[in-house]
Amino acid sequence: YQLIQDLSDCLQIIDRPQEMQTKVQGRLWLKLFAILRNKTRGHGALTASQLSLICLPLERALLRYYNEFCLFGREWVYLHRNLSGKYRVTPLSAKLGAFDYLKQEDTHQLPNGVYIFIQKPIRMELVRSDPEANNFYIINGGFTDKNYEVLSYLTNESQKCESTPYLAPPDQLPSSETAGGPELEVQGQCLTNIPPALVQYVARNDLESELRAELLLNDRHPVVTLVGRGGIGKTSLALAVLHDIKQLDFFDLILWFSARDIDLLPDGPKQVKPKILGTDDIALVYVRLIDGPGVDIKPAQARERLAAAMQHPSDVRTLFVFDNFETVISPVELFRWIDTNIRCPNKALITTRHRDFRGDYPIEVRGMTHEQSVSLIKTTAAHLGIEDMCTPSFIDDLSGESGRHPYVMKILLGEIAKRKLRSAKIPRILAKQGDILTALFERTYDNLTPTAQRIFLTLCSWDVTLPVVALYAVLLRPENERMDIEAGVEELSRSSLIELVTSTKDPSYFIELPLVTRVFGKHKLETSPFKTAIDADTRTLRLFGAGKSSDIQHGAEPRIRGFVNQVARRVASDSGQLQFFLPILELLARQHPFVWLDIATLYEESDGENRLGNAKQAVEKFIEQMSQDSVIKAQRDIILEAWRRYAELCEKTNDTLGQVHALVKMCRFSAIPFYLISSSINKFNQVISLQGTTLDKEVKLELGKVLFDLATRRIREADATDLSRVAWLSLHLGKEDEARKYVEAGLMQDRYNVHCVRLQSRLLQDQQKGEAFG
Repeated sequence: YQLIQDLSDCLQIIDRPQEMQTKVQGRLWLKLFAILRNKTRGHGALTASQLSLICLPLERALLRYYNEFCLFGREWVYLHRNLSGKYRVTPLSAKLGAFDYLKQEDTHQLPNGVYIFIQKPIRMELVRSDPEANNFYIINGGFTDKNYEVLSYLTNESQKCESTPYLAPPDQLPSSETAGGPELEVQGQCLTNIPPALVQYVARNDLESELRAELLLNDRHPVVTLVGRGGIGKTSLALAVLHDIKQLDFFDLILWFSARDIDLLPDGPKQVKPKILGTDDIALVYVRLIDGPGVDIKPAQARERLAAAMQHPSDVRTLFVFDNFETVISPVELFRWIDTNIRCPNKALITTRHRDFRGDYPIEVRGMTHEQSVSLIKTTAAHLGIEDMCTPSFIDDLSGESGRHPYVMKILLGEIAKRKLRSAKIPRILAKQGDILTALFERTYDNLTPTAQRIFLTLCSWDVTLPVVALYAVLLRPENERMDIEAGVEELSRSSLIELVTSTKDPSYFIELPLVTRVFGKHKLETSPFKTAIDADTRTLRLFGAGKSSDIQHGAEPRIRGFVNQVARRVASDSGQLQFFLPILELLARQHPFVWLDIATLYEESDGENRLGNAKQAVEKFIEQMSQDSVIKAQRDIILEAWRRYAELCEKTNDTLGQVHALVKMCRFSAIPFYLISSSINKFNQVISLQGTTLDKEVKLELGKVLFDLATRRIREADATDLSRVAWLSLHLGKEDEARKYVEAGLMQDRYNVHCVRLQSRLLQDQQKGEAFG
């Protein structure tokens, strides 16, 4: 009463007196406050004296409301989901703690926004803010079928928000065309309420056979799931198989529960009323199907009856079918309840766009085969009266651009027929079907983790077939927030938003996006908070060059080499850019070792500090990654060249031991040309002569013995100069007799060989000195 009296005093001052009743309702304060606002700053002009008088009662009214209103005593926060899946919790009130679990757990899916805690987080949809809580935007009208306005009372700034979530009509929605019957009927050999099979259905024999086998022949999987994008044909496939099964004497009951809230009709998506939203709805529908529509039963009792029917095998075999499972409240919890209670020979069949649970047998429903899409296009075109357009090239274009998505193909054909188009570009038509794309993909997109959304929008920003390793390398740049790329890519593949294709050239994976998902992603990217970061990533992705599906057969290496060449050009003009690209190159190198050699070259060509040392480390990493045991013939020359290059870099950085070690390693290759062994022995002799005192004696002997053994096993391949080098090596190892033998063998090949002649003179001098001292 006092609260409203304060506002009444304010209105008295501006000549808008309000009669006070003995008993008043609290919501009257809101009405009076709107009157006050509209007669002052909004639509009125008050005098200075009025403003002065109004301040005290207005302050009392605001402070009393702020201090006494019960919801303001609750915990308020702004939730922002990080790419890790955990939440950043920005407190908006003094009381803290109820939301702390979201900082530690990454399994929750709550849209970013302002929340209040009332037994669970409740989103305040009509208030907008940001993770820093720097500003707050309140609804301010301007509602259209596309957006509405929100206004900041702090800064007077306004923004537009999407109005799609609020466009559902308030009246009673019609039932879905696949809602299922309200009563059980005898159909074939069982009692069922399944809806009629859909017209113009094109058989998908492989999927139908797999589903039929899992439902009829396999008792190991009590729960079978059809998973795929919206409109891909999950429900049609299920109905086709169920209408076959009902003719068999296998299931006594087939019960259909529909959670569908959107019908994908030929003229576009239409909202419908779902029959079930949770466990209680399913249980009540079950009881009414079994006992009749007039039964009166409490939800708890209905749940017990449904659980008992699922749990206890009896003479009545029952197949429970749950259509559009993703639209129920808490799908994961409902699945756990079904999985806990279902027992064979009873079974459950689920159709869903996304599958966040485990324990079922999933059957992936993807785009049609080419033959199936041709059949669908011809059938639909004949129905629409445009069969004359179905030339082979038109069918190939429509099938390819739609990703062989059955509903998209039907919609595009309908659009062509409606507009009477004779030469239509499929991408242009598809780009205008915003409502259809939203109906197909919005729910799936919203269910993705932030990491998967970030990856998906990045892929949509660059219309090419991309090696997965390129995506990893770019998104894991130090400038980006850390994210689990592997899990995100797997999630997108599981949600059928992308397709993973393996190259036949190497084990590289490539990502392909159907045109329909790419167009949808481009729409989402325009308003995404990730857009700035994605634009930066896209600039780097473009350096990998454009790629088509036909390029997959060549593997990832050509695309990676193209990227390295682009980086080399940039580094040549600005050596400072090497540090920017280095993390990307190193990640690529871990998957494709040849990149380490490119990194070494970039270091050598740069003018940075320790450039040779860094180049040597890069070559060393290449050698470590390329195990000699797994080296194939085609790679042997690359490994030999890497060891030779490593030895040169060791020499340039005064790493004597590393140089000798590299030479020995290089010579151990079984098919190495003998001249390389000879050259390595010559380099070893020079190192020993110039820096022998700095090498450990045992190490020197061990490495020398390896070279000596390698050379002597193939000594027949040696010419006179080679023999002179082996002889010098023998001297360094203290084997004078062996040295004389190889000198003599060299002189027998070439009596004028200068190296053998000099060494022979040296040996004679040493012999004469020995005899003199002896």
